[in-house]
Amino acid sequence: MNKSITIFVAAAALCASVCAQEPAALSLDECLNTARSKSRVIIRRGHELDRAVLQRDIAETEVFLPTLTAQAHTSDENESNGADINIEFDGVHGFRIEPFIALDRDNAAGEDRTTEVGVKISRQLLRLNEHIRQKLPITRADKDILVAENRLRLELRTIDLAVTRAFYSVQRALARLAVRRTRVEDSREFLGITERRVMSGFAAPVDQVNATINLSSAQADLVTEESNVESTLDQLKEVMGLRLEALVRIKEVALDTEVDWAYDLARDADHLRADHEELVNERLELDVQDHDIQVQADAVRPDLELAFTAQRRGEGESYFGSRDEDTEEVRLELTYSTTLDFEKADRARLKQQRIERQERELQLTDAEIRLGRSLRDAARTIDRSKIQIGLNRTRLEAEREKLEATIARYDRGNVDNLEVTRAKQTVDNAAIQLLESQINLILAIAQYRSLLP
Repeated sequence: MNKSITIFVAAAALCASVCAQEPAALSLDECLNTARSKSRVIIRRGHELDRAVLQRDIAETEVFLPTLTAQAHTSDENESNGADINIEFDGVHGFRIEPFIALDRDNAAGEDRTTEVGVKISRQLLRLNEHIRQKLPITRADKDILVAENRLRLELRTIDLAVTRAFYSVQRALARLAVRRTRVEDSREFLGITERRVMSGFAAPVDQVNATINLSSAQADLVTEESNVESTLDQLKEVMGLRLEALVRIKEVALDTEVDWAYDLARDADHLRADHEELVNERLELDVQDHDIQVQADAVRPDLELAFTAQRRGEGESYFGSRDEDTEEVRLELTYSTTLDFEKADRARLKQQRIERQERELQLTDAEIRLGRSLRDAARTIDRSKIQIGLNRTRLEAEREKLEATIARYDRGNVDNLEVTRAKQTVDNAAIQLLESQINLILAIAQYRSLLP
């Protein structure tokens, strides 16, 4: 009794182990969701977006955060000491604002304390795009965020297409494997029938040789297809972001669901040119280059700075105190400076930037043509695959009828079994061709959809 229980428990444990090793079949949607969450490419694109968002915070700090400068000084020679506090920040429309406080104590003059409080406002008069230069770090950061978002969306569609292709490659391999297995079983059965006919004298010995060769060929094809299944599964696991040791099965889908899918090439081409992420990113780069050119155009001009300073100077026994000798001063300063070569280097940089922008425009045109051609190619593949599906289905029906007729002729002794073997191989090939055209249609539709933003 105990021995029986032990055997039962061991068998149950073995069954549980086998069941645990059998993975659940994944649908196409489940494969897509897994790839979106586990794909290392998608994760890297997400990190790129996170870095761009953080860079925006850094840029805001660089542009808007005021700079505080504080210093203290003392001198034994004239027995004085004091401190200076200065704040600088960029205001709107290219103005720079600098509030300041200066404190000084003269011990030799009876502990008198001097206080200077004021503000300096300056502007480069010939730099008409100074406000653009001030905000350029934020402009670049905003561009980088949009580019990263577009790359992430584009990568998601690219991964979806790769997973779809890998999924249907597995389904294609499984379908071919099923055809090869059926052919092996049929060849083995046909060999048995032929052997009995040869033994009974109803067939020549060469028929048995032909049947044996046919079985060997079918078995070789079966081994090849089994290897293909494993290879396509590895490819699917790779694009899904899984390890190659993972156990994966797929849930096969019907192949005739997309036959009636239609497209509007003119409308979709306009949509692609206007909103495709790659083209949008190129245009964003062009916008930033326009800002760079505007700023560089200012750099070729001389520096002509106008500064307005208003300050109050007071002396007393305490800081910020006042006596009759407190004074107020308003001052305007105009400063002109230029290089002796009349900004030759800056002019060369401006020409370089304009050439780079022309190159970027050419890249944009190339990308528009390439994506438009890919869309048109996908549309032609869809149309061609629909036609091929109908032709291959008709051919398969005809080949099956031809096989039945060939078998009937063989039974009457009009042909040898080699003709039957050829007819069966032709049916197998026709079935595979129909399968290929159906999958090609699905993949062409997936390719077409992946191009649309």
